[in-house]
Amino acid sequence: IVLMHGEHDTKTLKVQEAQFLANQLQMYYGSDSVTKQQLLETFTKQPDKFNHMDLIKEMELTELPLTNSL
Repeated sequence: IVLMHGEHDTKTLKVQEAQFLANQLQMYYGSDSVTKQQLLETFTKQPDKFNHMDLIKEMELTELPLTNSL
């Protein structure tokens, strides 16, 4: 069980953008994907080896559910 609480600065992010970031967090921490887990581990434990382009590639390959809220 994970409890998440967050606040966003409405001058910086729209509600939909903050929700998108929270959804991304859930996608990575709640995923069974080996690739996503490897990206998290590299980002956390070896940040000097983390390549943001790998994250972008993974995002491009990820199918997102359609939602009317965005």
